[in-house]
Amino acid sequence: VQTCALPICFPVTIHSQWVGNEKDSVEGVAKILSRFFSEQWQSYNYVADLTGNLVSFMTKDRFDVGERKRIKAKVKAQGKNRAFDVNETRLNYVKFSKV
Repeated sequence: VQTCALPICFPVTIHSQWVGNEKDSVEGVAKILSRFFSEQWQSYNYVADLTGNLVSFMTKDRFDVGERKRIKAKVKAQGKNRAFDVNETRLNYVKFSKV
């Protein structure tokens, strides 16, 4: 299924589930779906697909859309994606490694 909201459009499952519970550790391979630079925080805000579920996080590291990264993080919050009515898990303390 392809989900679109201007200016971003990416394939996601409309059945995205929350990953873990608040403060749980999560890890896996994430595919970067969108990137937005926040002038306020001087960081990139990412939306990624983690095993068919939407996750989002901020980091000062710049990754390309479509890139895959192995991540280890803590669940910060669970909510809905800002652009779509889809479950999204907000991550914190994200660490990256090669796939």
